[in-house]
Amino acid sequence: KRRKRKMAEEFEIVDTAPSATQNLMYLSSAFVVTILPVYLFRCVVGMSVPDFWPWYLAVSVASVAILAKGYHTITFNVQARLDRERDGTVTKKRVEELKKLNPSLRGSNADIQRELEERSKNCSKLEATAFSLAFNNTLFFLAVVVLGFFVFARMPVPLAYVGSVIG
Repeated sequence: KRRKRKMAEEFEIVDTAPSATQNLMYLSSAFVVTILPVYLFRCVVGMSVPDFWPWYLAVSVASVAILAKGYHTITFNVQARLDRERDGTVTKKRVEELKKLNPSLRGSNADIQRELEERSKNCSKLEATAFSLAFNNTLFFLAVVVLGFFVFARMPVPLAYVGSVIG
């Protein structure tokens, strides 16, 4: 029993599913980011929306799904790293110092410590999400421009669009 308990503590089961708020952020960002290559290909190479709407629709749906998954993967990994780095920064000694500096803090040291640790985790989650959105969007746009207008430049335009957005 003792050994199993230690293993359970060591390998804490972590919920890897995104929250509803994260899903909303991921999907809305992915939708906006995916629409921009449509505009780019329409303006630069003349791939009109009325003529190629099935291509645009299929590629956009696939791209939104891939981007949303990528956002969460990066968020999860960065958040885990931030949580590890910040683990143990809220100590009883630090709570006592904060109580001296801010007399309006009420509650036991353990309650204040739990609250500060929870706030630290929420900050880590927000920072990781913001980093993930910025990183993946930059990578996506760079890939679209390089693949669409340089690597796949000699291919038929619809295939260049598919290769640059999904590739």
